[in-house]
Amino acid sequence: MTQDKTERHAMFASAILLVLFVGLTLFVSSIVRGASPVQTARPASATFRAKCAMCHGQDGSGSEAERA
Repeated sequence: MTQDKTERHAMFASAILLVLFVGLTLFVSSIVRGASPVQTARPASATFRAKCAMCHGQDGSGSEAERA
């Protein structure tokens, strides 16, 4: 009887570990797929043009007024 109970516990633990592994793999892959550089670069460049370019220039090299 204890052999059967031990086998059931081992099977249950294996099933739980498999579910956790698959879930974690899917979670990580969704994060990696969701954070592509193309998606994050557009808002950053728009923010730079709107808030920073007036002092730092469009290419980030600085403006003439800042150097004086």
